[in-house]
Amino acid sequence: MKKIIFADKFKTISDLCELNGRVYLELPNDAKGNEFMKRAEEEGFTFKDGVKPTERDYSRVMAINKDKTLNYLGAMGMMAYGSGCKWADSENGRIKIIRVLYETETGYEQKGKSK
Repeated sequence: MKKIIFADKFKTISDLCELNGRVYLELPNDAKGNEFMKRAEEEGFTFKDGVKPTERDYSRVMAINKDKTLNYLGAMGMMAYGSGCKWADSENGRIKIIRVLYETETGYEQKGKSK
């Protein structure tokens, strides 16, 4: 299952909103999860109900939406993320699944580090 390393391709979390597909962001540990929630809030992200990211806990995998909202994955989203499938059916037809590992250090996997 191919994952894009955040630091290798993106400067901001908002950049993920520009991707053509369903973006699932993996947060590998507490430090990265908390960093992500703080950074997302600084960039103007909220949950769909308007709650700021730092007012909630992060989940190991979060969905990034084009309207700068975040959401947790339900059972179907976690299955789609974990299955390795490249496409999912949605209300608007088939949509590409994009998996991103939230690492802010460039070349994370290439240096032999593990999650």
